[in-house]
Amino acid sequence: YLMEHPHEPGLVFQAVNEHLLRFTTSEQFVTVFLGILDPSSGRLRYANAGHHPPLLFSGAPGSEAQLLAQHGLPLGVLDEAKWETFDLDINPGDVVVLHTDGIPDAQNTAQEFFGKQRLLAAVQAARDRTAEAIREAILDSVGQFVAGADLADDIALMVVKRT
Repeated sequence: YLMEHPHEPGLVFQAVNEHLLRFTTSEQFVTVFLGILDPSSGRLRYANAGHHPPLLFSGAPGSEAQLLAQHGLPLGVLDEAKWETFDLDINPGDVVVLHTDGIPDAQNTAQEFFGKQRLLAAVQAARDRTAEAIREAILDSVGQFVAGADLADDIALMVVKRT
């Protein structure tokens, strides 16, 4: 469906939603974030279908992280649902962190959650590094926090940094 709508993530979601509702049971749904990045301009076109919102860290000194909170329903929930496509300009020095809820929901042996604040702190501490180094810093922070406790959910993580 992305080939049919290469610049409209919201329309991709509508097509996938129709397919899911036609070929799956009503108990199944999908949360997904779809972003199309133009590396030369830094423009990110995206839609979010119930997925954990990505975080944007501005390269400007002293700036706070922002949630890319615009989102719609998960796919496969409602017939004829619509998803909006949003545009974001990623400027030099900006960092975007996309992750599943397995990161903030990771628990240590005391049943404490890693949470959003620890995630923000891990990124802030490493934000001057490369995207790969920021990703490793987040995963190291989660690993040190859980300290051997079993993970209850999957962890997926992507870090984009515009240089």
